[in-house]
Amino acid sequence: MARVRSAGGGRLQIRLDQIDGPVMAQLQITPQADWETVSVSLSAAAKGIHNIYVFFSEGSPLEIDWIKFD
Repeated sequence: MARVRSAGGGRLQIRLDQIDGPVMAQLQITPQADWETVSVSLSAAAKGIHNIYVFFSEGSPLEIDWIKFD
């Protein structure tokens, strides 16, 4: 789950352990000026301690207020 906003929309990716690591989640961000809370399920469960990498692509700049993992 994340709270985001982007005037042009785009896609947010969460990758595991390295820059080109497996994509654990992708969130499609709709174009809007107001803050939006979006959620998606992880593609697989990861046990243990890992580094995560957050990427934004396909759109205008993105603002992230917070990201939450349940």
